[in-house]
Amino acid sequence: MSNQKRQHWVPRVYLRNFATPDSQDKKDPQIAVFNLSDKSSFCTNIINIAAGKHLYSPLDENGNRSFEVENNLAELEDKIKPHLDSILNGSADLSNHNFRKFISYFAVTLFMRNKVTIRIHHEFREDIKNNSTPKSDGTGVLYEIEGRAHTFSGEHLNQLESLDSNGMQRLFVNSIIKTAKPLADVINNKRWSLLIADGTRFITSDKPLVAYHNTEKRYGIGTRGVHIQLPISPRHLLLFDDLEGEHNKTFLLDGSAANYPNFLTIKQAERFVFSNTELSEEELELVRDARNI
Repeated sequence: MSNQKRQHWVPRVYLRNFATPDSQDKKDPQIAVFNLSDKSSFCTNIINIAAGKHLYSPLDENGNRSFEVENNLAELEDKIKPHLDSILNGSADLSNHNFRKFISYFAVTLFMRNKVTIRIHHEFREDIKNNSTPKSDGTGVLYEIEGRAHTFSGEHLNQLESLDSNGMQRLFVNSIIKTAKPLADVINNKRWSLLIADGTRFITSDKPLVAYHNTEKRYGIGTRGVHIQLPISPRHLLLFDDLEGEHNKTFLLDGSAANYPNFLTIKQAERFVFSNTELSEEELELVRDARNI
């Protein structure tokens, strides 16, 4: 595989499904973008959006770059395409082991590979520093993650605090590999549903995998009771939850039924919302409600 310098945190194989109708089948499809920062709208080639230079190939301690993670992600994108296509053409079997394995893994990488995660690592480091409790024996600190106390040794804390920006980026890249499998298992074991929009549509963002918990102040993908949604196209959205009821069902949404998942997408977006045409007035109202703008 080639050593690409420009690397997408929302992959093109995914963004293509939200391309404008007249460009979707072209080599360089366009996508409608709403900038939440300045409330501007524009269309651009999917190659131009949600990408950065050497996002997954930071320098190591010797000043060399490894493209292993970037190439692994590119390989996953090649393998996920037929599974995404099966959702679009109506042939997907939500109970199929192979389908669930690849979709779960892809969904988790969308979450972990996101540029936002780099900032989260920085915030995590600061939060441990400011909100941990020293152990009584002086060997480290206790820090609560998703309601459970975890121990961090003094050596671990010193190593974490000594990392420069490139070291933090290496930590980010390594976390994609280390956490993808266990988190994919969490998604795989949830109840799966496929929502299909009829007379409405789903939108997505630069943070496409959305996790929501209606009671916990702090939660992650692994928290029991978390609802996870992943828009697949303007017509399709996968929902993963822990609710009772029949698994692997398909539900048809009409009217304004897509407003709630779209509201969550907008609320958790970092900067950009993506769609196959400009946002409607109803969707712009969701933006105003979700972002107070």
